[in-house]
Amino acid sequence: MFWETERFRPPAELAPNYPNRPQRYAPRGVAARYLDHVTLTSANIMDNFRWYRDTLGFRFMEWTVLDEHPDMPIFGMLTTCERGHDLGMVADFSAIPGRLHHVSFWLDQIADVLRAADILLEAATRLEYGPGRHGMGEQTFLYFREPGGLRLELNSGGYRNYLPDWEPVKWTPAQGSNDFYRHNVSPPSIMESFPPDRPSDERANPWAAGRAA
Repeated sequence: MFWETERFRPPAELAPNYPNRPQRYAPRGVAARYLDHVTLTSANIMDNFRWYRDTLGFRFMEWTVLDEHPDMPIFGMLTTCERGHDLGMVADFSAIPGRLHHVSFWLDQIADVLRAADILLEAATRLEYGPGRHGMGEQTFLYFREPGGLRLELNSGGYRNYLPDWEPVKWTPAQGSNDFYRHNVSPPSIMESFPPDRPSDERANPWAAGRAA
C-alpha cells in the first residue's frame, strides 16, 4: 500500500533521455576488453588475401560476393588465431589506396553489446548500424562514429576455429553474410572509409566532424 508517495525527481545532469525512465542510465563506459580487428580497403581484395596468406601466414577464412555479380568479391576475413578474423578487407575503388574502414573492440558478452548501445545513446552518440549479428564470423556487432568521425565497432560472440585445414567459405548477402537474420539492411554510409575520397562527400556527410544527424 502506498500513501502520499513523493516521486523521485532526478537532478538536471541525470534527466532521462527516454520518458519512461526515472533517470538517465549512467554506467561507467562500455568496458571494451581488447582490440579485436581492423578492416582495411583494397581495389583487389583477393590479391590482398593471397599476399597476407602466403607472405605473412594469415588464414583466409571467409569472403562474400555480390548476389548479382558472383565473380565480384566485396569483403573477406583473415586471421592469425582462433577468432573468425583479426583482419578484414573490403573492396574500394576510390582514388585513395589503403584506406581504413573501421576499428573493432571486443566485449566479453553479447549482452554487453546491447548495454553499450544504451550507453552510447545516453551519451547522445548516433548508432550507425546495429546492434545486429553478422553471418560471416557470427559476431554480434554495433557500429558508430567517434567524435572525430572514425567508425568504431563493438562486437562479441562468434565462433572459434581451430581447424588447420579450414577451407575458405564463400557467401552472398542473400545468404546472410553481413546480416545473419537477412532482414536488417545496412545504411549506405557503412560503405564510407577514411580518409574520405572527395572533400565534397565529406561536407555532405552527416557524420563529418563527428556531427550527429
